[in-house]
Amino acid sequence: MDVIGKVQASIAAASQETTIALANANFDMSLIRIEAPQEYKALGSALAKRKRNIAEDGPAHVTARRLGTLFQGILPETPNLIRAYGTRASEIAQSPVVNPKGTDAHGPFKDYVGVDGTSIWAAATSGSAAIGMLP
Repeated sequence: MDVIGKVQASIAAASQETTIALANANFDMSLIRIEAPQEYKALGSALAKRKRNIAEDGPAHVTARRLGTLFQGILPETPNLIRAYGTRASEIAQSPVVNPKGTDAHGPFKDYVGVDGTSIWAAATSGSAAIGMLP
């Protein structure tokens, strides 16, 4: 009888489990900002300050960075298309007809006047794969 009690005690004592979780070493890649290609610089400077901050540090940047990281190995390299897209987006953003500057006459909507290129600028500061993921 004494042997059965010892076996039961040893089974109960051996049930301790050690778990190493990879979640403890989780690094958020969406916090990394990459220098935008030269073709996109004019777009970034043409954005309103509020829109630029959202594109560089807000949810638009997080989404663009995560999509770029997720699909980086799948998307084909398209440097000419990325360059042409950035050049054209910058040309449009520099046009005063298309992208007027917000003034006091616009009242509380001053920061919302003009081209909304936040998704393009967020992708440009997230890498070429993120630019390829733009809709």
